[in-house]
Amino acid sequence: MLHVALQEGFANDSVQIHVNGREVFQKQNITSKTQIGFADSVELDMPQPPATVRVEVSSRRASETIALPQEDAVFLGISLSRDGKITHRISKEPFGYL
Repeated sequence: MLHVALQEGFANDSVQIHVNGREVFQKQNITSKTQIGFADSVELDMPQPPATVRVEVSSRRASETIALPQEDAVFLGISLSRDGKITHRISKEPFGYL
């Protein structure tokens, strides 16, 4: 499985996510809950390698393409920095939210 979590820094943003060129997520008005650092998420079947995820935050005119490791399960956390740049982290374990 591919688990994509939109985490920190989102404030009424429009987000599109493409996996290997296919749109898999599109939503507007995404806002992070600052207490837990979480905004939204999507779970997908893990694509065949080589796999890439393209995240577009059209409300910030930002995009990033991320190469995924070849794992059975990948947890991908996407955040926005204070200056509106997309950052990410990849984990083999689920992210914890309180």
